[in-house]
Amino acid sequence: MKDTNEFSEKTKKNLMLRAAHRCSLPNCRKLTIRPHSDGVNAVITGRAAHICGKAPNSARYLATQTPEERSSQSNGIWVCGDDHDGIDKDELKYPVEVLLDWKAKHELWVGQEDLVPKLPWFKLTTFNGLALPSNGSFSVSGSDNIRFRDHELTLTASSRHELVDLHLRIQFPERIVSCEVGSQVAGNEIYARPDRIQFVASFTGGGQVERIGELPPTNLWVITIARLLTNRPICLRLRSIEFEESSSFQKSITGRPDHCYTHIIGKYLYEDRQQYFEREFVAVITVDKGRSFAIHPSEEPGIRPLIVSHST
Repeated sequence: MKDTNEFSEKTKKNLMLRAAHRCSLPNCRKLTIRPHSDGVNAVITGRAAHICGKAPNSARYLATQTPEERSSQSNGIWVCGDDHDGIDKDELKYPVEVLLDWKAKHELWVGQEDLVPKLPWFKLTTFNGLALPSNGSFSVSGSDNIRFRDHELTLTASSRHELVDLHLRIQFPERIVSCEVGSQVAGNEIYARPDRIQFVASFTGGGQVERIGELPPTNLWVITIARLLTNRPICLRLRSIEFEESSSFQKSITGRPDHCYTHIIGKYLYEDRQQYFEREFVAVITVDKGRSFAIHPSEEPGIRPLIVSHST
């Protein structure tokens, strides 16, 4: 005799698909499907659990429910085999309200395509004037205001995932004079440095090597960020100076319509089920003749950007 309180095969399939073959419990989300050893089929390891029990002696049984309500999709939640046993036996740990909440949040998580974190979002703002220090003496001339530009580069993680161990390499349209952290989360570690050639002195006899003066600014910088938290943006303040007209790098920029020489390429780690995965991205930076800068949305690195080893 057919159990009218049991889920139909169609209902089980719908619950499985809406959960994206993942356990709906937020501290698990284990995959519930794996390849069969026959090289053709798949093995489903998940099960549809009743939120309100299907029999009088089962957990969370609700006597006022009809058989149709007990076997409906709204009364089911897709979980892995291990969690199914716990849900069926432990009503105190898994009350109705908690299971309904977990199911709704899991389907929202799947619907937002948040299984893999969205790429970080960048915003680049260029100011016409120069920012002045809040204290101490300073001197800014009209020619400084022409030669230099101040920029604000904001990074945001817009998904539920915390992004870890970010490595950014900025290939900017102009030489970067300074890079400062404008805002960050307390305890986070952020480092910014110019990406320069490491010179090595080697001697076979006597002599000495001496550098006179400071190295000129470069358009190549490396930024490392320990953590980028969800919706907790990090702001970097850049000051740049125009390339000389004779610069070969400046000619290469203006010689390409897509300006793919200037960009941010990066990678980061994200955690899923206590494992870390790496993801790469690229965001192209453009600039017009009026020195108006813009940054395009992050993308997976399909066509590899043209990377310059070091500016001259």
